[in-house]
Amino acid sequence: MNPVTPLPLEEIIPFSYPSECTRKIASLFFAAFEQKLCAVFQGKEKGLDFVQQNLNPERIVPLFSGEELVGVMGLEFGGKTWIDPSWSQLWGFYAWKAFSVAFWGLPLMHRPDSKTLCIDSIAVHPLFRGRGAGSHLLEWAFAFAQKKDYRSVSLYVVHSNDKARKLYERLGFQVKKERHVPFPWSKRLGFSSAFLMERPV
Repeated sequence: MNPVTPLPLEEIIPFSYPSECTRKIASLFFAAFEQKLCAVFQGKEKGLDFVQQNLNPERIVPLFSGEELVGVMGLEFGGKTWIDPSWSQLWGFYAWKAFSVAFWGLPLMHRPDSKTLCIDSIAVHPLFRGRGAGSHLLEWAFAFAQKKDYRSVSLYVVHSNDKARKLYERLGFQVKKERHVPFPWSKRLGFSSAFLMERPV
């Protein structure tokens, strides 16, 4: 497959995508964070169905090359994030297991302050990794944050992902603090801590 053709930032259409892309977007998010999402949402197939049904398009920025979905970014601001189910939706899908989902998801919950745009998740299709798609999405986020008068852009990266942390540092992010994940969540989710990184706008 040919490398991604760089797209001008203004060609990214945020918070909107064709309905037929919903499963692809859910699958891309799920593949990038499979261990965590499987642990929280009770396995791959059930979890993927739940994510697909509860995507919030108003917090999702897709990146296409032609008709090919290259990458996707999930944002958190204004008290809402890219997957935002209500308790009734959680109960309707999982019944009594909703309590388990809520329990295992506790370490993944965080609320940025009102002047920070949080990049909650970013995922790039395996065929397009290393070709600038992730950086392209991040640059769009910086421009969006500046336009909306945010003070900074933040994200979390697990302590063991040195490659991602170094990429973010090259783009101007700095580690602000380390958030530790206690047992038993650390064993189930597959990581014991994550760095909060911020970049001023």
